[in-house]
Amino acid sequence: MSLEHSLPLLRGKISAPSLPEILVPRPRLESSVRDRLGALPVLVVCASAGAGKTTAVRTALRDEPQVAWLTLDAADASPGRLLTYIAAALAPFSPNLTELVQHAMAAQAPHGEIAGLLIESLFGEVPTTLVLDQLERVAPHPKAMEVIDHLVGFAPANVKIILISRTAITLPSSAPPGSERLDYLIDRELAFTPQEAVVALQQAGGSTDDVDAVMRATGGWVVGVLFAGTTAEPIRMALQPEIDPLHAYLWAHVLQGLNDELRDFAITTSLLVSVDAQRATALGLERTERFLTELRAHRIPAVWAPGGKSVRYHPVLRDYLLVLLERRPRAEVVALRLKFGRLLASEGFLIEATEELLAIEALAEALPYAEQAIETLIDRRDYDVADRWLEELADFGQAGLSPLTVAELMLCVAREEYWRGVRIADQLAALGQREALARSSSRAAAMMIWCYYHACRTEDMAEIQGVAPPGPELDAANGLLTLIDSRDVAALSPYGSASGQVDGLLARLRYWRGMLAEASAPTQNPATEAVVVPWRVAALRAVGELEQAHRLYARVEAAGMITAGLLAVVGAELYMDMGRESDSRRCIEAGRLEARRLGSVVWDLFSQLSEAKLELRLVRDPIRARQVLDGLELEPLARVYQSTAEQIDTWHGLSHLMLGEYESARYRLQRAVASMRESGRVLELPTAAVYLAEVAWHCKDDEAADTASDEAMAAARAQGTDEVLLRALREFPEVLSRRLDSLADGDTDWHRLGGRLLNESTPQVLSSSVVVQLHEFGAPQILVGDTEVRPRIAKSYELLAYFASIGEKTVTRQQLLDALFDGRDTNASKSYLRQVVHQLRSVLPEGVGPFITNDAIAFADHVSIESEAARFEQIAQRSQSNDPRRRDHEIKVALGAFDQGGYLPKAKSLWIDNRREQLLGAATALRLEAARLAFEQGSFARADKFARAVLSEEPLREAAWRLRMRTAAAIGSSDDVLTIYTECVTAITAIGAEPARETRMLLEQLR
Repeated sequence: MSLEHSLPLLRGKISAPSLPEILVPRPRLESSVRDRLGALPVLVVCASAGAGKTTAVRTALRDEPQVAWLTLDAADASPGRLLTYIAAALAPFSPNLTELVQHAMAAQAPHGEIAGLLIESLFGEVPTTLVLDQLERVAPHPKAMEVIDHLVGFAPANVKIILISRTAITLPSSAPPGSERLDYLIDRELAFTPQEAVVALQQAGGSTDDVDAVMRATGGWVVGVLFAGTTAEPIRMALQPEIDPLHAYLWAHVLQGLNDELRDFAITTSLLVSVDAQRATALGLERTERFLTELRAHRIPAVWAPGGKSVRYHPVLRDYLLVLLERRPRAEVVALRLKFGRLLASEGFLIEATEELLAIEALAEALPYAEQAIETLIDRRDYDVADRWLEELADFGQAGLSPLTVAELMLCVAREEYWRGVRIADQLAALGQREALARSSSRAAAMMIWCYYHACRTEDMAEIQGVAPPGPELDAANGLLTLIDSRDVAALSPYGSASGQVDGLLARLRYWRGMLAEASAPTQNPATEAVVVPWRVAALRAVGELEQAHRLYARVEAAGMITAGLLAVVGAELYMDMGRESDSRRCIEAGRLEARRLGSVVWDLFSQLSEAKLELRLVRDPIRARQVLDGLELEPLARVYQSTAEQIDTWHGLSHLMLGEYESARYRLQRAVASMRESGRVLELPTAAVYLAEVAWHCKDDEAADTASDEAMAAARAQGTDEVLLRALREFPEVLSRRLDSLADGDTDWHRLGGRLLNESTPQVLSSSVVVQLHEFGAPQILVGDTEVRPRIAKSYELLAYFASIGEKTVTRQQLLDALFDGRDTNASKSYLRQVVHQLRSVLPEGVGPFITNDAIAFADHVSIESEAARFEQIAQRSQSNDPRRRDHEIKVALGAFDQGGYLPKAKSLWIDNRREQLLGAATALRLEAARLAFEQGSFARADKFARAVLSEEPLREAAWRLRMRTAAAIGSSDDVLTIYTECVTAITAIGAEPARETRMLLEQLR
């Protein structure tokens, strides 16, 4: 369903204004507008009223293929409404745009994120221009300007934006440091030249005898020229108390030309954006068709619809008419605006009707419209407006069961003000109305459960759950209860099946239940992604994708989506894994303070768990960790939820283990593992089980140690990733060694993990604001963002490739001479290296580098160098998922990139040759893994194909020979088994060796 169907729109706001009947040709101004837009993507047209801003822009764009125009008014200060109208204006050029924005609003995505999604959806080949007129109406409102700032910041290259305003505007962060995106067109250039003034006066019927005097008096101000040149005598200022010269002009040249009745008609109908006979009659006016006919005969600044049945006053004229309207007696104005509010409601504009009626304090009239419209306000995140309505209507309506109560609960959850939601629910309980509200609204029941969950009020949650009707919000809220005890878990709904609040809760549940492969994967819907992404950060951190997690965390932080939970858990653990102790402590402290402000006992408890985890896993101080955990267990609600109690036991167990207190550690860890196993909450189960395996060995219980190890492996499979398990094994590698020693088969998952731990290197985690991407396979490319840069010296690609391969931002000159010039330390090679460095620096953004300092070459700290080859090696070394299908797809994508062409195919040096050998080895390992995965999935022909490819590169790789033997046996070809074994023997004996015992035993098994 599109926004147009869900919310009526004032169509006149999104229509480009018609050009005036008399138009002064101004080619210099038209060229200026077009030239400025050609050079920079954003043009701010800022000049006084009557300077001809709108006409100048409209004229310059009349031949452009795609122009979206939005005329703003004061109500557009609400960011949700502003986005709704921007989407409607752009909808003709992006068919799915209104649906995208609607889903994003329903997903409770921040307004800035929605603005970015909206403008990015216009990416393409066709030039598109978005004009926002009368920007001064919303300029004083930071939230509205934040929306516009994101439009400017995320606009793709084919989109231009023009901002028209009477006052100066400030955009907080639309342009990154060192770049230019905005240009300005101001009064001086908009002013008439003497030649243009002559044409204007001739067309207006004024005198051209002394144009120079007119120009001296007015400075070329468009309305001033007309005022000074067409008035035979000074305006009689005493008759009208106007001090605004523009208003003086409108009074003298427009309104004085109307008779009293017609002038009153214009003033009264100024409430209407579009005036027609029917709407004017609804305001209590009579003979409206006659008045419209008479008004059409006068030359006024307005746009008439074809046929002359309706008119839109020019914004400048309408503003003045509204000023005159407010000078009427208060009782008369109130009565008129009451009729206007009813008219808006009858046309479906319930939000506008409510605002109009609240403005005149017609609270009883406003209430029914507010009850119908307030959920729309909350869905589009116009929380300030919703708050104001609730405050003004607090004494009206049916206490407890009013839709406004449901809306207030929604607002509490959306803002995470859990204390407020608990207070409302408790007040309803005191009135005996809480269960009645829960019975009448699944949504209200879900909101109350959510708030009680954060207060650890289990009995209240159960009472509401027992009476509430089914619904998607309630289903998701009930998922919270699976974190309390070991009740059965229903399958989680897919994203996008209900509201944005539901999607946000589902994302949290997927993470906290340990569904990490699913939780870390991007969603298909950009709108859903906006609300899910904070918990994707948590999952990406857990699966070891620290760089991507950190980038997304920075994006979430910039979008204002940081909450108590994200600080106390996600940010704290992310910085912990990055080794940034001070940043982790900052997040913990900030999260704890925010949790207490919001009334979230849950996040308060988890902030203390994060602190204990920091002391244990980063600082390695079990004494301090125990102090934190002992203090935590003194909290009366600390062990109310099993999910919290499990983590308390896990980290207490680790502190005992580090201190050699094995029996105490075993008690804690056995209890944690049993609870996790029974409930299916596997987020920390691989960790706790590895710790338990280590403790069991120290307690001389080898069987229990093996059982715990295998439980850790099973939990990792359930998570869909090995990373949580590997993190624990890095802490206690002997658990892996002992498990490997106990296994006879050499092709187990434990051997695979052992290979990864042996081959892995410590990842470099960067905090970057500029990302330089290098594509090395096939034709090389360097990208900064989405823009390709092309250094003229080919060796610049090699230089960047070297930095990417070693993961450092600073290298010595000698390192580069050794790598790129085969160690030739001559004046010629040094000179060439300087040219290579200079050429690469010249195509990268200013301040990025590389720079030559003393005997080193370095990139700036804020730069991240991403390499296609490095990513390829990373995929070869470790899987993002241990789900066979996901891993199979991951390998397919990686090999597809590798097979595009050789590594920097035109480069020649010993380092390049060695690098190619390394990458070929990684590709061979991936093909062997792909063969194994294909075999496990029953795709035997594909398995044999990959195994053959491995053997063509490495004929001594016995694992590939064994896989081919198993494949032949699986399809019932015993003769081929022997043939393949014979080929293996031939290859091995050629170097004076013989097949491994494992290969010989496999032959006996398969015969």
